[in-house]
Amino acid sequence: VYHLTAFATLERGPLAPGRVRGTDWRAAYLHMHGQMATPEEAAALRPLVAAETDGREEDVVCCVRVEAVNRGSVPRYAWFKAPTLHGVAAQDFDGATGFSTLPDAKRVFCVTLLDGRPLPQNETAVLVPPGGATVFDLRVPHQPLPPARARVLARLDFADHREACRRFWRRKLDAGARIHVPERAIDERIRAGLLHLDLATIGRGRGGPALATVGWYTPIGSESSPIIQFFDAMGWHKLAERAIDFFLARQRPDGFMQNFGGYQLETGPVLWTMGEHYRLTRDDRWAARVKPRVLKACDYLLQWRARNQRPELRGRGYGLQEG
Repeated sequence: VYHLTAFATLERGPLAPGRVRGTDWRAAYLHMHGQMATPEEAAALRPLVAAETDGREEDVVCCVRVEAVNRGSVPRYAWFKAPTLHGVAAQDFDGATGFSTLPDAKRVFCVTLLDGRPLPQNETAVLVPPGGATVFDLRVPHQPLPPARARVLARLDFADHREACRRFWRRKLDAGARIHVPERAIDERIRAGLLHLDLATIGRGRGGPALATVGWYTPIGSESSPIIQFFDAMGWHKLAERAIDFFLARQRPDGFMQNFGGYQLETGPVLWTMGEHYRLTRDDRWAARVKPRVLKACDYLLQWRARNQRPELRGRGYGLQEG
């Protein structure tokens, strides 16, 4: 029987409040499907993108542990293979270190251990006695690391990082509203859903706009709105405010909001979400801060509607917005 445990942690130490650096939203936006940055914006942000991808001082690491347990009455083989990169022809594995490397500067994209020692060869079969177990570990950095950093990664304490990860995410849940329903599957999905949306909302750890992304798509006013409203409903008002700020930061001078693939339906849903945010927070200071942009967005929609208040459109979209 193979028992698998996986979690994300940090390269230089366990997860803890204040340690998560995050990613600059402007660099992240450029890497998302459907993004609408102009060529001039993309060119101006190239140094920032390079710093956010190849220049990180600490990386996120995916830790995977597979424990193979023999529950039978005779010895059985457990089978393991070090990961490989799909579509990359030139890659190497070093049985002395357990490093899977790229040929360019020997950067390490995975560290593989067997029972706490480097995996001796790329593919391995271990004969496990009855009642015995063997442990297979993978440490995968978000970006390939130089060998010196990979050697430190190989010494990562799995149990310490796992417990810190549990404490980190449970603390986030404790900071929000608590909803309990009798159906266990739904009860767990409420909490898991909140954390999944938090994972998918990208920004720097200590402030600034945040991207309420939709899978690998950029934020879009229609589909990001329920995400932001869920944050507000669960008491995460600061994160909701940061997610709204993304739309305000990219709002056009005429008040229009458009961030994904040429869609034209974002302005209204964002305004509705802002109304819900105020309804739940009654934050007058925030309302005063965003007021000029709200008025611009309202004027844009009113003018758009006015353009279609033509007699020939009666019964066919009179006073409505196109689309």
